Amino acid sequence: MKTILLLFALAALLINTACSMKGSTAINPCISTPEPNTRLTASVNPTAVQSPDTVASYHYEGAGIALSLPADWEYAIDAHDAEAGQFSIAFWPKAQPQAVLEVVHYGTPFGVCGTGLTTQTVSFANGLEGSMGTYADLDNWSFIAFENDYVAHNEGIGLWWDAYGAQALEILGTAVFGEEAVR
Repeated sequence: MKTILLLFALAALLINTACSMKGSTAINPCISTPEPNTRLTASVNPTAVQSPDTVASYHYEGAGIALSLPADWEYAIDAHDAEAGQFSIAFWPKAQPQAVLEVVHYGTPFGVCGTGLTTQTVSFANGLEGSMGTYADLDNWSFIAFENDYVAHNEGIGLWWDAYGAQALEILGTAVFGEEAVR
Protein backbone atom coordinates (compact mmCIF):
# COMPACT_ATOMS: atom_id res chain seq x y z
CA MET A 1 0.00 0.00 0.00
CA LYS A 2 2.85 2.40 0.84
CA THR A 3 4.43 1.61 -2.53
CA ILE A 4 1.26 2.59 -4.40
CA LEU A 5 0.95 5.87 -2.48
CA LEU A 6 4.62 6.61 -3.11
CA LEU A 7 4.15 5.97 -6.86
CA PHE A 8 1.16 8.35 -6.99
CA ALA A 9 3.11 11.05 -5.14
CA LEU A 10 6.11 10.61 -7.46
CA ALA A 11 3.90 10.80 -10.57
CA ALA A 12 2.26 14.01 -9.32
CA LEU A 13 5.67 15.52 -8.58
CA LEU A 14 6.97 14.65 -12.06
CA ILE A 15 3.90 16.13 -13.77
CA ASN A 16 4.15 19.37 -11.76
CA THR A 17 7.89 19.63 -12.43
CA ALA A 18 7.50 19.08 -16.19
CA CYS A 19 4.81 21.73 -16.45
CA SER A 20 6.68 24.36 -14.48
CA MET A 21 9.92 24.40 -16.45
CA LYS A 22 11.72 27.71 -16.02
CA GLY A 23 12.52 29.61 -19.22
CA SER A 24 9.58 28.19 -21.16
CA THR A 25 5.89 28.71 -21.34
CA ALA A 26 3.78 25.65 -20.67
CA ILE A 27 0.36 25.07 -22.15
CA ASN A 28 -1.92 23.08 -19.88
CA PRO A 29 -4.53 21.28 -21.99
CA CYS A 30 -6.75 20.90 -18.92
CA ILE A 31 -7.28 24.65 -18.62
CA SER A 32 -9.96 25.81 -21.04
CA THR A 33 -10.59 29.36 -19.80
CA PRO A 34 -7.75 31.86 -20.03
CA GLU A 35 -6.78 33.95 -17.01
CA PRO A 36 -8.18 37.47 -17.30
CA ASN A 37 -5.62 40.21 -17.82
CA THR A 38 -5.52 43.92 -18.49
CA ARG A 39 -5.46 44.87 -22.14
CA LEU A 40 -5.24 48.10 -24.06
CA THR A 41 -8.26 47.64 -26.34
CA ALA A 42 -8.75 49.34 -29.67
CA SER A 43 -11.75 48.72 -31.87
CA VAL A 44 -11.35 48.60 -35.60
CA ASN A 45 -13.24 51.58 -36.98
CA PRO A 46 -13.88 51.25 -40.72
CA THR A 47 -14.62 54.97 -41.09
CA ALA A 48 -11.23 55.88 -39.61
CA VAL A 49 -9.26 54.17 -42.37
CA GLN A 50 -9.55 54.37 -46.13
CA SER A 51 -9.44 50.61 -46.68
CA PRO A 52 -11.64 48.01 -44.97
CA ASP A 53 -8.55 46.72 -43.11
CA THR A 54 -6.61 48.22 -40.24
CA VAL A 55 -3.17 47.25 -39.01
CA ALA A 56 -2.78 46.22 -35.39
CA SER A 57 0.89 46.49 -34.47
CA TYR A 58 3.20 46.65 -31.51
CA HIS A 59 6.97 46.59 -31.24
CA TYR A 60 9.59 46.64 -28.54
CA GLU A 61 13.38 46.72 -28.95
CA GLY A 62 13.56 45.15 -32.42
CA ALA A 63 10.76 42.64 -31.87
CA GLY A 64 7.32 43.32 -33.29
CA ILE A 65 3.98 42.00 -34.42
CA ALA A 66 1.77 43.49 -37.16
CA LEU A 67 -1.56 42.04 -38.33
CA SER A 68 -4.07 43.32 -40.87
CA LEU A 69 -7.61 43.07 -39.49
CA PRO A 70 -10.92 43.37 -41.34
CA ALA A 71 -13.39 46.01 -40.17
CA ASP A 72 -15.57 43.49 -38.32
CA TRP A 73 -12.73 42.37 -36.01
CA GLU A 74 -11.39 43.96 -32.82
CA TYR A 75 -8.04 43.71 -31.13
CA ALA A 76 -6.20 44.41 -27.88
CA ILE A 77 -2.52 44.94 -27.20
CA ASP A 78 -0.72 43.71 -24.09
CA ALA A 79 2.31 45.99 -23.95
CA HIS A 80 5.76 44.65 -23.17
CA ASP A 81 5.94 43.19 -19.68
CA ALA A 82 9.53 43.51 -18.44
CA GLU A 83 9.13 40.79 -15.82
CA ALA A 84 7.65 38.24 -18.25
CA GLY A 85 9.67 39.58 -21.20
CA GLN A 86 6.73 39.33 -23.59
CA PHE A 87 4.02 41.28 -25.40
CA SER A 88 1.01 40.30 -27.51
CA ILE A 89 -1.84 41.25 -29.79
CA ALA A 90 -5.16 39.46 -29.29
CA PHE A 91 -7.93 39.63 -31.88
CA TRP A 92 -11.49 38.38 -32.27
CA PRO A 93 -14.66 38.88 -34.33
CA LYS A 94 -16.69 41.84 -33.01
CA ALA A 95 -19.69 39.54 -32.72
CA GLN A 96 -17.76 37.04 -30.53
CA PRO A 97 -15.71 38.94 -27.91
CA GLN A 98 -15.72 36.10 -25.35
CA ALA A 99 -12.81 34.23 -27.02
CA VAL A 100 -9.61 35.44 -28.66
CA LEU A 101 -6.72 34.39 -30.83
CA GLU A 102 -3.59 35.82 -29.22
CA VAL A 103 -0.23 36.29 -30.96
CA VAL A 104 2.58 36.52 -28.42
CA HIS A 105 6.27 37.36 -28.63
CA TYR A 106 8.15 35.58 -25.85
CA GLY A 107 11.45 36.77 -24.43
CA THR A 108 12.38 33.15 -23.74
CA PRO A 109 12.00 30.01 -25.85
CA PHE A 110 8.44 28.70 -26.17
CA GLY A 111 7.84 25.20 -24.83
CA VAL A 112 4.89 22.95 -24.15
CA CYS A 113 4.21 19.97 -21.95
CA GLY A 114 1.47 17.41 -21.87
CA THR A 115 0.52 14.13 -23.43
CA GLY A 116 -1.38 13.50 -26.62
CA LEU A 117 0.15 16.44 -28.49
CA THR A 118 0.43 16.21 -32.27
CA THR A 119 1.93 18.86 -34.51
CA GLN A 120 1.69 19.65 -38.17
CA THR A 121 3.21 22.30 -40.38
CA VAL A 122 0.81 24.98 -41.54
CA SER A 123 1.61 27.46 -44.32
CA PHE A 124 0.11 30.92 -44.75
CA ALA A 125 -0.51 33.15 -47.75
CA ASN A 126 2.38 35.46 -46.85
CA GLY A 127 4.88 32.55 -46.95
CA LEU A 128 5.00 32.21 -43.18
CA GLU A 129 5.07 28.67 -41.78
CA GLY A 130 4.25 27.49 -38.31
CA SER A 131 3.94 24.34 -36.25
CA MET A 132 0.30 23.81 -35.23
CA GLY A 133 -0.08 21.87 -31.99
CA THR A 134 -3.27 19.99 -31.14
CA TYR A 135 -3.95 17.92 -28.03
CA ALA A 136 -5.86 14.65 -28.51
CA ASP A 137 -8.59 15.60 -26.02
CA LEU A 138 -9.38 18.99 -27.60
CA ASP A 139 -11.54 19.80 -30.62
CA ASN A 140 -9.39 22.69 -31.86
CA TRP A 141 -5.68 23.39 -32.11
CA SER A 142 -3.97 24.93 -29.09
CA PHE A 143 -1.11 26.92 -30.60
CA ILE A 144 0.81 27.73 -33.76
CA ALA A 145 4.51 28.30 -33.06
CA PHE A 146 6.41 30.44 -35.55
CA GLU A 147 10.14 31.11 -35.73
CA ASN A 148 11.81 33.55 -33.35
CA ASP A 149 9.54 32.99 -30.35
CA TYR A 150 6.25 34.18 -31.90
CA VAL A 151 3.24 31.99 -31.05
CA ALA A 152 -0.49 32.20 -31.80
CA HIS A 153 -2.59 30.84 -28.92
CA ASN A 154 -6.14 29.54 -29.03
CA GLU A 155 -7.89 31.21 -26.09
CA GLY A 156 -11.31 29.58 -26.40
CA ILE A 157 -11.81 30.16 -30.13
CA GLY A 158 -13.77 26.92 -30.43
CA LEU A 159 -16.75 29.14 -29.57
CA TRP A 160 -16.50 30.85 -32.98
CA TRP A 161 -14.10 28.73 -35.04
CA ASP A 162 -16.75 27.18 -37.31
CA ALA A 163 -18.04 30.60 -38.37
CA TYR A 164 -14.78 32.61 -38.34
CA GLY A 165 -11.89 30.12 -38.45
CA ALA A 166 -11.04 30.58 -42.14
CA GLN A 167 -11.00 34.35 -41.68
CA ALA A 168 -8.83 34.04 -38.55
CA LEU A 169 -6.28 32.01 -40.53
CA GLU A 170 -6.36 34.68 -43.26
CA ILE A 171 -5.54 37.28 -40.60
CA LEU A 172 -2.61 35.16 -39.41
CA GLY A 173 -1.58 35.06 -43.08
CA THR A 174 -1.00 38.82 -42.90
CA ALA A 175 1.33 38.56 -39.89
CA VAL A 176 4.68 40.28 -39.97
CA PHE A 177 7.14 39.58 -37.16
CA GLY A 178 10.35 41.16 -35.92
CA GLU A 179 11.86 44.42 -37.14
CA GLU A 180 9.82 44.17 -40.35
CA ALA A 181 6.64 44.75 -38.28
CA VAL A 182 7.92 48.19 -37.31
CA ARG A 183 7.97 49.55 -40.87
